[in-house]
Amino acid sequence: GRKIGYLLQEPYTCFDPLMKVGVQLEESYCIVNRTSGKRERRRAVLNVLNLVGFSDAEHIYNMYPGELSGGMCQRLMAANVFIQNPELIIADEPCSSLDTHSRLLVLNLFRQYVSNGGTLIIITHDIREAEYLTEEVISFDGKNKSDYNRELCSVITKNRGLLQAVTASDDSVLKVRGLSKTYKNGRKYVKALDNISFDLKPGKVLGVVGAEGSGKTTLLNIIGGLDRYD
Repeated sequence: GRKIGYLLQEPYTCFDPLMKVGVQLEESYCIVNRTSGKRERRRAVLNVLNLVGFSDAEHIYNMYPGELSGGMCQRLMAANVFIQNPELIIADEPCSSLDTHSRLLVLNLFRQYVSNGGTLIIITHDIREAEYLTEEVISFDGKNKSDYNRELCSVITKNRGLLQAVTASDDSVLKVRGLSKTYKNGRKYVKALDNISFDLKPGKVLGVVGAEGSGKTTLLNIIGGLDRYD
């Protein structure tokens, strides 16, 4: 919507398989442009399809999600967020299914979005993506101190270790204080997040990096209102 745009890890879950791509993107456009006419909606959809690299936008407009590859659907998911132009974008592995060309295209679109005043949180296991986009990189060690995470922490020089509390400011887009999350696994309790705190200001990018199972998506889901914290 107007406030937060959310790019999920699995692109096919974002779309109705029985509705054409163009119709679904028009619905997203209407969320923030409720008085728009049919021609305006169609023009906006074609423009955003071109933006994310579809040279045959008219053809894509009339296709169903199931007719597209995973990488194409991942670009559509980005289009679905960009067409709403929210204040904050939360992106969970937004380039995992993309080829090299499309990956660079989407990353540069994120850069442009931030340069225009938007705010971005990117969740990724790829340190190169995080460093390409961010001013601040945060590593999640998770419950297992793997060789991957030790290597990852050694190359992050901007902001090492777990999230640390910072001084809050009135212009922050997002403030997180003391966030923890525990899951029950049989008779055991697993700590997914432990006392996380940070601020995120307009026009800034926060990269959250870590291995599988370290709590990155859990953090994203809680911020997005899809899960509860302790």
